[in-house]
Amino acid sequence: MHSGNQATALPIYAALVEAGQLLEAVLADLQAVPQAANPHARQLLHILGDAYMKHGQIPAALQCYQSALHQPNP
Repeated sequence: MHSGNQATALPIYAALVEAGQLLEAVLADLQAVPQAANPHARQLLHILGDAYMKHGQIPAALQCYQSALHQPNP
């Protein structure tokens, strides 16, 4: 996912996670996105945390949520 497409793609990823669909693909895609200097890092980390939770990876989810809290608001 390129930075220009993130604003469009992140809500789609969130919907997939909410529905419990394609979790492994969502995890792979979101893990590959650089978070440094990313204006969407907070939202990305939150969705990634949700995907980890749905996938049963609670420690990884908590780490994402904590990281999201430390990101600046856009």
